[in-house]
Amino acid sequence: MKRILLIITLFISITSAKTITIASDMWCPYNCSPKSKQPGYIIEVAKAVFEPLGYKVIYKLMPWSRALKMTEYGKINAVAGALKSDAPSFIYTKNSLGIGRIAFCKLNDNKWDYKDINSLNSEKLGIVKDYSYGDSIDNYINKQSDNTNKILTL
Repeated sequence: MKRILLIITLFISITSAKTITIASDMWCPYNCSPKSKQPGYIIEVAKAVFEPLGYKVIYKLMPWSRALKMTEYGKINAVAGALKSDAPSFIYTKNSLGIGRIAFCKLNDNKWDYKDINSLNSEKLGIVKDYSYGDSIDNYINKQSDNTNKILTL
């Protein structure tokens, strides 16, 4: 999950072919399967905005870290769902296209509840590499990043 506000990031270096390539990992309903009639509402908004202007919008799924790097290197034009904390050097829209919420999942028989950042000390936290989970959780992850008993990176 990415942080609180969901923003489509357009780091556009439009080619002469007038193609905009957007990439991300799958995070439905924001961005889903590229082969679907409903590829996710961020992709649908991008197509509704750019295709009438003569641009072809191409949407690709790839690991989150790769999508960020390829956008940074100018190999693709946009990352669906990135936040400033994910990629501070990117260009962001003024208004978000939706809201995401951070949630913790656990087994039914696990009595643990999140109360504050210190309540993570008793648990092992599974995360997705290079996702942002908000400042306090990101700081916790950074401090524990080398501790495989506390952080499992997927």
